[in-house]
Amino acid sequence: APRLMGKMQREKGKRGEREVCKLLEGYGFTGRRSRQSDGAHDPDVITNAPWWVECKFVKAIAAERFMEQAEADAKDGLSPVVFMRSNGGSWLVMMRASELPAVAESFRTLDSQPESDKSMRASENPDTDTPSHTSP
Repeated sequence: APRLMGKMQREKGKRGEREVCKLLEGYGFTGRRSRQSDGAHDPDVITNAPWWVECKFVKAIAAERFMEQAEADAKDGLSPVVFMRSNGGSWLVMMRASELPAVAESFRTLDSQPESDKSMRASENPDTDTPSHTSP
């Protein structure tokens, strides 16, 4: 039975990688599954985007409840995006793949704004969770 489970998991993984390739292609990127071999250190999907793509196709993702909360709470057409960090870890960002174009557009819009607008907006919402650089 363990051998059969391994084959089933590999097939599920391949199916997930093919789905990611189609998603990428739908956004205008190329996507193809990499040649997987024992000990290979390649991304799961090779794309012309400047990304190392790993695909995880699992039964359940614990953090998905955070995304569901953001989606339920989101108002005014805002894209639900979840920032999360473990103690001592670095920040991760989670969003639905369908939101990727809207988030990318927000970066383009930000880049087209004058520098004075960017700095003014940053000072409106100071980061209160980051410790100050001064000693207590």
